[in-house]
Amino acid sequence: THVQLRNSLPDTLDNLAAALESSDASPTRALLTDSQEHGAVRFTQSYNLTELLIEFDVLRPILMEECALHMGRDITLGEIIALNMGVDLASRRSVMCFVNYQKRELQLAVNAHAKYLSFMSHDVRGGLNAILLSTDVLHQELSDQPKFAEALTDVATIKRNIMETVGTMDRFLRAEQLRSGNVV
Repeated sequence: THVQLRNSLPDTLDNLAAALESSDASPTRALLTDSQEHGAVRFTQSYNLTELLIEFDVLRPILMEECALHMGRDITLGEIIALNMGVDLASRRSVMCFVNYQKRELQLAVNAHAKYLSFMSHDVRGGLNAILLSTDVLHQELSDQPKFAEALTDVATIKRNIMETVGTMDRFLRAEQLRSGNVV
């Protein structure tokens, strides 16, 4: 919320001031780490990317105002540039954290999809093969008896439907292999 954002500003200002005042790299590294954590926290709180960017847009003028109040004077152009660079860096880091999380989630979804197709290939195809063999046996047993001529047509239809289903599964599996780059 806006209140929570304002309440966190003293810590943000302290970290930013330490980074700007220091010739040592550790305060800047701490600021970068905080900004990455900020992006992760916002993501786990179900913020979307647009909300995250709006939050940084809200932070920017508040940060300028608080700096001026803290110093008791107007901030200089150099200080404005430095503050803007800090906010830009924090927002970039947060966005990258958000994007990397999304990439990991997408990869998990892709892996689950591949496992599903693998299951379909192995388990469903095994059952269909058993049905297909049974239709062949049934066709042979009934083919000598004229009274089952109509039933043989039904058996042929069952066999054709199974073959079409297996063909569809093969197309899905080939598409997955192409997508994942596993085609020799």
